[in-house]
Parts: sequence; C-alpha cells; structure tokens
Amino acid sequence: MLRKSPAGLAALPSRPSAAPRPLTPDGRGHAAPACSNQRVLSHKRARTLALGPHMRLAFEDRLTIEHQVQVVARAERITDPEALAREVDAYAALLPDGRSWRATLLLELPDPHQRARELPLLNEAAHQLYIDVPRLSRVRAEANEDQPDRHRSRLSAVHFLRFAWPPAVQRALLDGAAVVLGCEHPRYAWRRLVPAHTLALLRADLAPLPA
Repeated sequence: MLRKSPAGLAALPSRPSAAPRPLTPDGRGHAAPACSNQRVLSHKRARTLALGPHMRLAFEDRLTIEHQVQVVARAERITDPEALAREVDAYAALLPDGRSWRATLLLELPDPHQRARELPLLNEAAHQLYIDVPRLSRVRAEANEDQPDRHRSRLSAVHFLRFAWPPAVQRALLDGAAVVLGCEHPRYAWRRLVPAHTLALLRADLAPLPA
C-alpha cells in the first residue's frame, strides 16, 4: 500500500503574453539548439517537484519543451520538415500560455512487481492533483486533455497536466502568495509547499493582469 503523507530556441520571456511564440525548427530540419545540455538539465531540475515517493512533476516552459523537441528529433533522426513540424505541433500544446502552468507528471515505480500492483492506483491519482493558495478556492489540474480517460483504457507512467488559473488566483500568485501542491486521492494524499526558488520560476510563466 502506498504511504500517506502526514500533512529556434529562445527562452520564455519573464512575463509572457497570452499567446506564446510558436516553436520553430531550424533550417536543417532539427529543432534549433537552445543552449548546453548542462544548462537545460539545471533549468529542468529547478522546475521539478517530487510529490510523495512516486510522483514527479516537471513544470514546462519554452526551454524545456523546445529542448525535448530537439532530443526527439535527434533520437528519431527526423529530417523531413513536415515530420518535424508535426512533432513541434504536438509539443506546442505543453507551452504555458500566461494563464496556466503546464507540467509533465512522471509516475516512478522502478520495481516491476510494485509497478504492476500500484500503477493503476497512481493513474487514478494523476487525475486528482491540485494547487492550494491561501484563502482562495482550490485549483484542480486538468489531466491528459487530449484523452482524459486514458488511465482507464491504457495505463501510463506519463501524464500531462494543466493548472488553469482563475483571475483571483493568478493575481495572488503574481503578488507572491504561497502555494501548496497536493493530491486528493485517499491512498496518495500527499501535500507539499512549493519551494520559493521554484515558485519564483513558475511566476515568470504568468502574464500580468490588467490593473
């Protein structure tokens, strides 16, 4: 049983517009290199949070997504411009739009026997993640919007999340409110405070609101 908690590659602008700039490949049929792998890995680590022993959320931005396109293009030796364009289009849905946070959720169960036993539960739990901001209504993540019942038809260790902010919550986030990430599933009821350094990076994904 799972334990329960006791409690072209340009960097994304610091305050994005509501419509992020499209991802673009370079003229050689590959996604243009953004920066060194070491810098990308460091950037990804700073935007990644563990939730309990088996969940890890990687909050995406332009750098992480365009680097992933580059990795896929090289690994699969994609050189056809149309094929690369399809890859770019598929990943573009994971770009934050200034009004939401996007995250890739990884379910980590390295032991095959444990995976067979607990992956069904974790697939259900993947649809019950939330963000709490003090004195405001809880915001629940939308999971796998392309196929919201995928956990019922096909178990997966990877899920795609969107936390869409009502204006009041977005304003509180921009004003520096604390954030708690959690899961409502009764057998994976973990909660954690989002660290200040990670939260500062995630705030940069939000567009300013009208005064």
